[in-house]
Amino acid sequence: MNGGWRIRAWTPVGAVVVLLLAGFGYFSVQYGSVSWLTQIPPELNVEGREYKPSKLPPTETAPQPDSPASPEWYPKHHMWPLGYDIYWPRGYETSTAVILQWRDGLFYPYTLQGGP
Repeated sequence: MNGGWRIRAWTPVGAVVVLLLAGFGYFSVQYGSVSWLTQIPPELNVEGREYKPSKLPPTETAPQPDSPASPEWYPKHHMWPLGYDIYWPRGYETSTAVILQWRDGLFYPYTLQGGP
């Protein structure tokens, strides 16, 4: 009896497991936590910048401009692989704040951390 068929059968399964673990590890680094799948992440890395949760409470709606000088927020990025929207102020190349719309429907503000 040749056991080579078992190796050939398990090789694709092993490859998928390795890819899943690598992806989970990548997103754990990207979002600063291994619990990024179930809890709002303690950090977001967007366009090479690190954002941490703001001390402001979450809101039920995306921020609306309250004056002509206030920016309009729009979903520019997504929290992959979950697909939650990350809002960015329209008309700004860089931003000191972003907003994550989490699965509970609330909008969580994040602010830029560190220097330039």
